[in-house]
Amino acid sequence: MSFKKHVFFVSRQCYWGVEPEDQNVVEVAQGGLDYSNADMIVASYPGEGEEYIGMVAAVTAAIKIAALWRAESNHTIQVATGNTGGNTIPFEGQPDTDKLLEEAREFDENLPHCPQCAEIGELIWFHELSEDERFCSENCSNLSLEWYQKENAVSRVEEAMAENGVDDRDLILIARMQPDEYYSQPEDERSDWLIRDVLSWHGLDELIKEIEDTGK
Repeated sequence: MSFKKHVFFVSRQCYWGVEPEDQNVVEVAQGGLDYSNADMIVASYPGEGEEYIGMVAAVTAAIKIAALWRAESNHTIQVATGNTGGNTIPFEGQPDTDKLLEEAREFDENLPHCPQCAEIGELIWFHELSEDERFCSENCSNLSLEWYQKENAVSRVEEAMAENGVDDRDLILIARMQPDEYYSQPEDERSDWLIRDVLSWHGLDELIKEIEDTGK
């Protein structure tokens, strides 16, 4: 069994070996289905019998399920959180749902978040420029790689301009807009391209003013 601390399984449980008022709970089991208790009741309400990413989502669903179950059964129903470690361990019900939600928010805030989309997830994806960064999906990894490649290209363009004495602010603004075009030039002609083509850009003055106005 793979324990995933950001995954929670929500189910209704009827515990045995506990006080009658502690029997019926909506259980939020950290780690997923494999870490829930075995006294699960057949799912009847929306949201139960499901895994959730993040504790807030799971606890929110559990509170709604508990309210529906309580109204229908007229029994004491509490929300209980924990994980069994793969065994059978009844969780302790928590009557203060506001406090429970606050604890869930604090828990989620301390979980690793994807540096690209900021979502909670299993951060296993990476790319050749990501160093220690890990991402929640292949898509986020690819988006990050594109950003790194663009930033690296811009940096190399600016270095080439500086090496050739082309350090005017207007030229740098234009070069930032087209690093791909710069690198499509033969390597021994790139410096000339920077000076010749950037300076001959049609409508240069108007374009620079537009960029500067947008950045204010």
